[in-house]
Amino acid sequence: TFGTVGAIAEIVDNSIQWKQEKKDVDINIIFIERDGVVDEVLISDNGVGMGTVNGSEIIDMCLMFGGGTNHGAKANLGKYGVGLPSACCSQSTDYHVYSWEKKGKIKHKYRNHNDFFQFDTKKGILIKDEPVNDKTFTIENSFPKYFEDYIPDLKDYNSGTIVQWKSCDELSYKRAETLINHIELKLGRIYRHFIGNGVNINFRTYSQPKNSSPIRQQDLCKAIRKFDVTFLSKGNNVPAPFDKQATSEQFGALYTHKFTDSSGQLHEFKILATLAKKEIQLPNCQAGGRIGPGPRYKEAQGISLVRAKREIKLGTFGYEMNNGASDTRHRWWKIEVQFEPISDRLLGVNSNKTHAEHFKFISDVNAVGIHSVDYMKLRYELASKIRNFMDLMWDELMLRVQQCKESKVKKREQCPKCKNYTLKPNGECADPNCG
Repeated sequence: TFGTVGAIAEIVDNSIQWKQEKKDVDINIIFIERDGVVDEVLISDNGVGMGTVNGSEIIDMCLMFGGGTNHGAKANLGKYGVGLPSACCSQSTDYHVYSWEKKGKIKHKYRNHNDFFQFDTKKGILIKDEPVNDKTFTIENSFPKYFEDYIPDLKDYNSGTIVQWKSCDELSYKRAETLINHIELKLGRIYRHFIGNGVNINFRTYSQPKNSSPIRQQDLCKAIRKFDVTFLSKGNNVPAPFDKQATSEQFGALYTHKFTDSSGQLHEFKILATLAKKEIQLPNCQAGGRIGPGPRYKEAQGISLVRAKREIKLGTFGYEMNNGASDTRHRWWKIEVQFEPISDRLLGVNSNKTHAEHFKFISDVNAVGIHSVDYMKLRYELASKIRNFMDLMWDELMLRVQQCKESKVKKREQCPKCKNYTLKPNGECADPNCG
């Protein structure tokens, strides 16, 4: 579902896409608690700010559905022009955008739903229902004064953008701590290819008692760490000391699948398969699922679909798991499928970039007559390779388990009666036929 994590991700997408060249972008996700619940959210960045396109101010279009400037884009994160407005209206009824390309000239655009419609909850009727007709943006000389309390770095930003959600009434969770606990790993996973590569994303949390100054909740102010579900990266969000090393290895070669659609357009898909190292899966030939990075592997179980280096979904996509999906050993293999926005329509990517309708398993039985439909043909070709990777990695996992069983048997002493190496430490033979 979209939810608060999806809404925040839409804003973060914009911050990454419009970062300054050769300079890191700092993105701050700021939760402000009043009376014990998150009442306001600020998402700030020090990017290039909103300028003009074809003589029109971008900020005047930013809250319009379909008002973006990336329509038809074949690369980068944005494309449909619905991310910012859908993110804002899904979390709040009063939201504001501040953007500036140079200090002292701040463009301000807002929308308050109460200006257009109101609902009488007691009578159960609309008492105001008018067409949405936004006012044009205004130029401000300064930010709301209290912004400085929550964004101390603001004075150092020569350009940037702030998205403000006021009187938040649709957040997935009400308390900042609960929100962070539920979305930290997801954002670290979604942006794993960006974090530490010119992109810094931080949580900041403040509580503001009535008529008092804001209090910084230090334990909830932290940088979001990347969560690399392939487990090939150092600095990954896993317990120490495993965060200093890669805990998986690439399985086979990176596979590039090229597909030409019926219009002659070339599409490229890269499939990366990784497998946990044996000492991670079976440390000392014991199950490693509950120790070290094992629980993190479970939280990243499945196939990861990555668009323009940004994950859009992690799931099974209709693929049947060997020995059933409940077998916890499936956590140890990972597959990442990478593609570019030029293939959005082919894969059926939705407008808020959370799903791809045509990316899922298809069996040989259901593949009859697929060659006349582009997305079905592609679906079958990708499924064949992914299924092959899954089967080979599962075989390797089972081989390791068998080797551990055999090594335990070899450590036993020779039985004086049957002469097999089946004598257990208590003096009994493990062969029931021996006695």
